[in-house]
Amino acid sequence: MAQLIGVAILFVIGKVILDYVKDQGNSTKRTKNKKSGEVIDLSEAWINTGTLPYHLRDYPLNNRELAVYELLNNLLEGSNYTINVKMRMADLLTLPMQTSNYQEYMNRIKERTLDIVILESPRLKPVLVVNVESQKDHKKKQLADQFRDNALTTAGLANIYIDPNGDQNDSSLLQSLRSAGLAI
Repeated sequence: MAQLIGVAILFVIGKVILDYVKDQGNSTKRTKNKKSGEVIDLSEAWINTGTLPYHLRDYPLNNRELAVYELLNNLLEGSNYTINVKMRMADLLTLPMQTSNYQEYMNRIKERTLDIVILESPRLKPVLVVNVESQKDHKKKQLADQFRDNALTTAGLANIYIDPNGDQNDSSLLQSLRSAGLAI
């Protein structure tokens, strides 16, 4: 009788351990496949959606960015390239779902925007990122932009810097665009 009770106890312990191991495996799979974070309730209980505080920006680009946009627009006129401004990095870059620390990598690109992206028509394939930068930009910003540059380079997307306050003329900018791979 004692042996039968011992076998029953071992069976129960084994079952508990097996269930625990299965549960841990399933929670790991859920964590790896999870694309987004916490769900935010946007119902009337959370905020008054009838009176949202948003306003339209007067201009999406600052004066420096607008100057570079106009210069690029003139150079690319009549070509098979189009210009898009203020694109999120997450709209251009992707990660395999099985990437270790997937959510951390996604969070790093989700909120970052790119100043100007040149796309090749008709498929709108991204071919070049143009960063509007000044030599006067502080060192901390330059160090922070290293992540952006590394991510774009790793993904195979060329990027260049244009200083709107610099001595860059149309021919030197055209040469920079050609060096970056544009067929113009």
